[in-house]
Amino acid sequence: MTPEAKERVEAATVIVEQEPGRFGQGVLVAGGVILTAAHCVDWDTGGRMELGDCTLVYVKPPSGESFVAEVAFVDPVSGAAALIEPGSEVLCEESDKFDAFCGSTQPVPIFLGRISVPDMSRIIAGEPWPSMKVAIWRHTRSWVDGIAEFIRGAPRGVACLKVQGQVPSGTSGGPIVNEAGELLGVVSSDHSFPFLPSALPGWLWKKITDTRE
Repeated sequence: MTPEAKERVEAATVIVEQEPGRFGQGVLVAGGVILTAAHCVDWDTGGRMELGDCTLVYVKPPSGESFVAEVAFVDPVSGAAALIEPGSEVLCEESDKFDAFCGSTQPVPIFLGRISVPDMSRIIAGEPWPSMKVAIWRHTRSWVDGIAEFIRGAPRGVACLKVQGQVPSGTSGGPIVNEAGELLGVVSSDHSFPFLPSALPGWLWKKITDTRE
């Protein structure tokens, strides 16, 4: 990955805090969307900051003011979640801060390629699962390398992850990018992650891809 691509990912990665002392990461993509891991946000009825029917979280960018974001989507199966600008008029100042961050930060492009997964007969015959070299940006402000594997029969929208180093607590929701600096997913667990092209719903995918660079 080029130094420019790394800098882009680092600048677009934020801290997502549901409550003091409990945090993960998120990454800005096109369309004013911050992608994170499902377990980084409380989307049930307890232990969360609420406004009406909205679930809100605090977001801290690498530089500049912290702001509040609204949880727009959570999928506990794939482990993906998405944050957007808060829609309530009560939070107009937070909305302006969110817009300022999006306006001053280059979003990380999402991987749009296709992964062809062989059927089991070919795997039994010795063909390996398709894989891709990846890198993960940790909340400790450091990179770690890994391998993404795409296995037939995995839960919907989920790919496997093999990391060549430690992924400390707090890295959840952090970006997993390929050698071109394109986002494949976000950290969800030590062994799997949501593969974004198949994990995100159509309406959210459209919001992101219709405004990508």
